[in-house]
Amino acid sequence: YQDSTIITPANPVALQKRRVQFPTMPMLTQPEIFEKLDEDTLFFIFYFQQGTFEQFLAAKELKRRNWAFHKKYLTWFQRYDDPKVETKEKEQGAYVCLLYTSPSPRDLSTSRMPSSA
Repeated sequence: YQDSTIITPANPVALQKRRVQFPTMPMLTQPEIFEKLDEDTLFFIFYFQQGTFEQFLAAKELKRRNWAFHKKYLTWFQRYDDPKVETKEKEQGAYVCLLYTSPSPRDLSTSRMPSSA
């Protein structure tokens, strides 16, 4: 087709970019349920249920499991061993961190779950 005429629709519809919203299940509002979930699931809830009570409960459970969220780097860290240097402002030592770089939970070609930092 070589006609260069531009056709304008009679009733154009404005499309909005939307994030995928995963459904919220009523049973996931009970803190006891979060204690039974594995860390993969908790991280999924934290990153894909943003702004919800479920995100809060996932973060609370991760914190209970000794994970700490770094606000500057927007990632989760967990101590690997005792800190070498520890002050009120900082810690230095070995940590495990969540490097979330893949939307696929089982994509092993890129770092997604805890790895040594």
